Amino acid sequence: LCSSSFFFPPSPLVVCLFEEERRKVVECVLNDFEEIVMKLNDRLRKGAIHGDINDQNVLVECNTSNNQEYSIVGILDFGDMTHSWLIGELAIAIAYALISLHYPKQNDVDIKISELDCAMTIVSGYIQSSNKSEFALDPVEWKVLPVLIATRIAVSLTFGNYSSSQEPDNEYLRLTLEPGWHALKAWRELNTEHVIEMLKSVCNKSQKSKSKRPLQQENEMTDNAVKSTEKDTKKRKIGPTLPLPSPSVVSLDNKSNQGHISTWIPPKGQRGDGKTSLNDMLGY
Repeated sequence: LCSSSFFFPPSPLVVCLFEEERRKVVECVLNDFEEIVMKLNDRLRKGAIHGDINDQNVLVECNTSNNQEYSIVGILDFGDMTHSWLIGELAIAIAYALISLHYPKQNDVDIKISELDCAMTIVSGYIQSSNKSEFALDPVEWKVLPVLIATRIAVSLTFGNYSSSQEPDNEYLRLTLEPGWHALKAWRELNTEHVIEMLKSVCNKSQKSKSKRPLQQENEMTDNAVKSTEKDTKKRKIGPTLPLPSPSVVSLDNKSNQGHISTWIPPKGQRGDGKTSLNDMLGY
């Protein structure tokens, strides 16, 4: 059985959710996990996953042409890397993104995006950045994705609440607790079948945009590649730049269709071994 610890907290920890309402929500999520995900365990693809993709574990770089746009250039913290369901990587990323929607306002910036739109955006980016067909989601993975997203949020809340109860003064441990509850509640209010259909629709749009790239864009990419190659070729001049003396011709055989090769003769003052009289003068 693959590692499912990132989606299934030990039952005793659930009692650390002191509010009965919240405890019941987590128990319902874990029940869905058992009834839907675990029964499909043998049909889910498995492999190595990072296990903790979130906004705290990525490095971004500002787009020089647009200061409002950023590109991900690195990933941090591989301490939770494990062998698990491949779909779990996407579920974890979406789960933390949903939690971040409910963070307190920073610099008076109010993020107005629904949980479903947020999930659709991440799925779209995942599909567009995946050039290999094996990363495409299969029907079983679509079925478990909404449940895994809810379960990951529930796990984060359970462990966070337990850790916070052990270290009440540690503010970091309480960072995602309240935002997490709001995210989990909002996500569970959505109709699961509708969520799956909407995520599939944005996936199909992304795949079509990749397969039907405009011809003009293809030509521009080809022209740019040719220009880049020509530019690199001009920069990389190997060997002497002066005209070479007439080469001596060496016959390969005496047949009528004999081939020829040219023997390069180094310029005057050079021996052809990359050294000149300066080497002899300076002793190196």
